[in-house]
Amino acid sequence: MNLRIILTAPPRPVAPGRRYGYLAFCLALAGWHLRWLAEHAWTRSHDVITVVIVALVLNHLAFRFRWPKAVAAGLRVTACAWCAAGLCWWAWRMAAGGF
Repeated sequence: MNLRIILTAPPRPVAPGRRYGYLAFCLALAGWHLRWLAEHAWTRSHDVITVVIVALVLNHLAFRFRWPKAVAAGLRVTACAWCAAGLCWWAWRMAAGGF
């Protein structure tokens, strides 16, 4: 497979209830997290949840919904880059003494 096929291939068929249900779950989780952050004092460990929620939403949007080819490619590159950056950040934090 070449990179163009990977970035523009249509997603596998999934039941709409499952696709939109998971999106609603991710967005509800993000809303809960934002509300929780507003009510509590910030600590460094709260960053982890934010990175994970953004990764979940980006990956779900990129790989489970149909988009025009340019949008799909951009979302998929962004989702993969976010996951790679998140993993590097996590490894750096663990090497620096944990959370």
